[in-house]
Amino acid sequence: MPLNTLEDLFARELSILVNAEKQSLAVLERMQKASDAPRLAKLLASHAQETREHAARLDRVFVELDIRPRNGGSGGMKGLRQDCVDLAGMPGVEPHVRDAAIIAAVQHLEHDEIASYGCARTWARLLGHRSAASALQKSLEEEHAFDEKLSRLAETLNKAALEPELASS
Repeated sequence: MPLNTLEDLFARELSILVNAEKQSLAVLERMQKASDAPRLAKLLASHAQETREHAARLDRVFVELDIRPRNGGSGGMKGLRQDCVDLAGMPGVEPHVRDAAIIAAVQHLEHDEIASYGCARTWARLLGHRSAASALQKSLEEEHAFDEKLSRLAETLNKAALEPELASS
């Protein structure tokens, strides 16, 4: 795909985002099953539903702008998703430590999505795609909110992960 215009770059970023959202669903479900803390599992399940909505919203943007999503995605996002899968399947990890690791891995993934949504939203505004910019802004806000929820939960779960170390001291 040539990148000769900002419109080309915008279409590429949208393609990366829609691929990331669709591929992240399986990862979120896997992380949910691997988590020990019910609050973390519930938060991941809730975000999986939001992720479905983000993908559907992106699909509507493609239709509205009359562009086709391209296959492929970001190598960085693919690596972050693989890190999540690896953590979820790692044997012998203390459950509280796994939960802390799950939060960290998911936040890495979310921060990449936040950056992509921010760029795409800005480019949509510059290109005069008001409706697309609004849709992207909504997803960006939801991604930020999820990240904040993960951070608040991490404050509690990270302490639980520290307890076995304190007991052995």
